[in-house]
Order: sequence, then structure tokens, then C-alpha cells
Amino acid sequence: MKFEIKKEEYVNKTFRFSKTLADKLAAAAAENNVSANEFAAQAIEFALGHISRFIRNPLRSLLMRGWRPLQLPIP
Repeated sequence: MKFEIKKEEYVNKTFRFSKTLADKLAAAAAENNVSANEFAAQAIEFALGHISRFIRNPLRSLLMRGWRPLQLPIP
């Protein structure tokens, strides 16, 4: 068996967040004992892994989250 060193390739990206979102990001990262960068990367990875469900059937996704269409009385 050969020992192989695996190296992850990284790129630098700059994102602009509102102060409110940046504060939430920093707080969530601190609560989980990770850097804000690592928390953001994992959150984005999670979102990208789950977004296809919402795109495929957005109405079903909304209904599963408790959204209900407006019920208008029939005259």
C-alpha cells in the first residue's frame, strides 16, 4: 500500500454580506468553534446539496415548510 498525501485546492473569493448577516455568521461560527470562513464554506456546501429539491418542486418545498396559499371565500 502506497502512502499518498492528499491536498485540497483552495481559491480566494470575496463576498459582500450585510452587517446583520456577517454578525450572524460570526456568532454561528463561534458557537460551533470554527472559523467564519469554514462555517460559511460548509453552509454553502449544505445549501448547494439541498437546493435541487427546492428547484425541482418549489411549491412542494414551500408547503413542507408550512406555507399555505391564501384561502379566498367562493362567492
